[in-house]
Amino acid sequence: MNINRRSSLRPNAVWIILTVIVMLIAVTIVDLSTGVQWSELPLYLLPVLLSAWLLGRRLTLATSVLAGVAWLIARRYAGDIDEAMSTSVQYAFARVAVFLIVAWLGTALHDALHRTRTILQADLTSGLHNRPGFMHSSTVAIANASEAAGPTTLILVDIDALCEVNRACGQQRGDLVVALTGRACADVARARDVIARTGSDEFSILLINTPSDQVEQVVERLRANLAGISGMVGVTVTHTIVVCQSQRPPLAIEDLIMFAETEMRNLPSRPGELVRAAYHDATMARRAS
Repeated sequence: MNINRRSSLRPNAVWIILTVIVMLIAVTIVDLSTGVQWSELPLYLLPVLLSAWLLGRRLTLATSVLAGVAWLIARRYAGDIDEAMSTSVQYAFARVAVFLIVAWLGTALHDALHRTRTILQADLTSGLHNRPGFMHSSTVAIANASEAAGPTTLILVDIDALCEVNRACGQQRGDLVVALTGRACADVARARDVIARTGSDEFSILLINTPSDQVEQVVERLRANLAGISGMVGVTVTHTIVVCQSQRPPLAIEDLIMFAETEMRNLPSRPGELVRAAYHDATMARRAS
């Protein structure tokens, strides 16, 4: 899970930038039309705030400067500023400073809310989404999935007897097992996949529009990663993988989760196997293990 703030522009950033420019032009026209007797300075803050909320610091800085220039032009033509260059520069710097302060406050507020939302949806031990974060991201992914593009697959990974590892080796060793399991899951996931720690000893990987042969390749790599954890922690750790595939996007991610968890509970034990895996058809048309 990437918890960094807006590392790149959103796909609709161009439209947001155009909207900011149009707002600046509109505010300038309003300012010119009202003349000297009215001050439209607060209106210039609207595009600055919009940019701070949606476009990040660099573009907000540019918007603040443009807002100051637009204000200066409008005031000069309205006759509110004399022709002295020094006075104009002073006015311009003063207004740009106000816009920059508002921009800084807006981006700081956005960052704080983003960090809070990320913390609420993150599992600190594994560095992945927690269950609420998984539910949100999976719901969005399923809603955007094309029914004709391919099946939807949920891979459920369970750490067998994690509580026994905690009792025998301590909580720190158990946390290490959790962290390594999360890394093993993250190593096989693609950027578009949704991955999370959905329980104390349970991880989930959601694959959208992924053919069955690709799912099998993911599971085999996952099994290899999980099998090496015992050697890293110095204690035998076993895992169970349940793969549930639906030929069409489910109505809700809970449908796949409940089905997978039920199959996980009903899966027969196989002593001596570090990683056991079972495949199930979540559409109930067929079932194989």
